[in-house]
Amino acid sequence: MAMGDDLQGGFGQSNKFPSAPQLDFLLESLDDSRNPEVIDFLELTLDAMADYGMRDQLGDGFFRYVVDPAWDIPHFEKMLYDNANLARLYLKAGHVLDKPYYTKVARGTLDFMTREMANDKGVLYASFSAVDDRDVEGGYYLWKTQQLKRLLDAGEYALVSTYWQTERPHELEGGNHLRAAMTLPELADTLKISETTARERLETARGKLISERENRILPTDDKLIAGWNGLALSAYSEAALLLDDEGYRQQAELIRNFLVNTLWNGEGLQRSEAAGKLLGSASLEDYAYVSRALFDYARLSEENSDYKLAEQVLAQGWGRFYRHNAWSYADASLLPPADGEEMLSEDSSASPSAVLIATTLALYKAGKLENDALYSRALSALNRGEDTLLSSPFWYASQIAAMQEVR
Repeated sequence: MAMGDDLQGGFGQSNKFPSAPQLDFLLESLDDSRNPEVIDFLELTLDAMADYGMRDQLGDGFFRYVVDPAWDIPHFEKMLYDNANLARLYLKAGHVLDKPYYTKVARGTLDFMTREMANDKGVLYASFSAVDDRDVEGGYYLWKTQQLKRLLDAGEYALVSTYWQTERPHELEGGNHLRAAMTLPELADTLKISETTARERLETARGKLISERENRILPTDDKLIAGWNGLALSAYSEAALLLDDEGYRQQAELIRNFLVNTLWNGEGLQRSEAAGKLLGSASLEDYAYVSRALFDYARLSEENSDYKLAEQVLAQGWGRFYRHNAWSYADASLLPPADGEEMLSEDSSASPSAVLIATTLALYKAGKLENDALYSRALSALNRGEDTLLSSPFWYASQIAAMQEVR
């Protein structure tokens, strides 16, 4: 919490990233203690990310990060890994904090991923560019006053300009970025209309703007990356379980089948597929996130075969990337014995070494781990890097969470 911004939420005082692993750790800490300071910080941060510039207010989905401390202006790239992580985070937050709004944000994010990022087989693309086809940063998402007045009637424009703060000098080349300036009840009170009318008018205006935006072109990175689709599989699996949603179950199954039938050959993972071609060997990140995803999916399918697949991918991850009590991002068998780290840090996604450890512990706890040696390796790996943890705990939140699982 020492790095937290108690006034505007998030961590740091300049560019702000979602920091999903750290926020997830704080949510998990509430199981033991309903610390009001932690709850206030979480709600401040989650509200800011959902309502201001980090989230697409029209079509849902989160941008990569913001370039200011107030969450106003994002770097307009949308990454699969961010959206998968944040969908899962808001799903958990809605449950732990008993806030239906966060569950709504999670649903919106998952639905955006299905609608906008999935190919015809339900597998998810890597990212959308920050720059549109005219080489304008954020151009796909920005609006100029004259465009809004042309598309909306007087009542809709009055509502949109108040709610999304559009009547100001254009802050970027392409216009203004939409972000909520108030709650819906506050909006209705400001315009002296009923909350129902405000909601209906907002949805009508949103529909018109989305329809117009569909005429714009946004370049797509259409690689189908193993680890990032693994993160998405975990998010859909948890949503299907928690919300009892058949659509999310079906989406999870499509991703699972792609990972198992296309990128996994029984002995190793491929990194990605693009244009029907398999590309590159998988990294530690891919093995970690895919093994965790298969475990999460197994909890949904209740099939022993899925638990076994999770263990097979897990075992390959340990064998390829953990040697001589050290982790390597590249296949450890190709590196000198001393070339590795006791513990790997994390950024927007959880540390892959911590995920591999945590998945091993989860399989053991579920009574589904057949290779007891992997459990011993996980316990041994947890007992390393104490000095690093003590000096820089922020960057190892997932490692600390895994340690707490065995206490």
